[in-house]
Amino acid sequence: MSTSFLKIPLAQLPYVGLKYASRLERLGLMTVEDLLFHFPSRYEDFSRLSPISDLATGEQATIQGIVETIDVRKSFRRRMIVVQAVIRDESGLIKVVWFNQPYLKTTLQPG
Repeated sequence: MSTSFLKIPLAQLPYVGLKYASRLERLGLMTVEDLLFHFPSRYEDFSRLSPISDLATGEQATIQGIVETIDVRKSFRRRMIVVQAVIRDESGLIKVVWFNQPYLKTTLQPG
């Protein structure tokens, strides 16, 4: 890769307009080189599955199970969409909640 290519401003790349380039600039990304060396601030491993019975309050975990029920409601206080579901695996049940993601009602179906 040529050094001159790495110094090209992101706004000059195809499909990167001035508006999107200004958003990238707020992250400190102004050239192709900046973009190539921009690494995530954290890495979350979603590949390790946890049984529901082993979960603790406040813990981040990945579970796999069967959707028992799913319901969408509007929060009257903040006019927010709340999706609630009950997920079951061999070890137990858990209630899960998503905020402002109403498409999950059609994506996740019982069974």
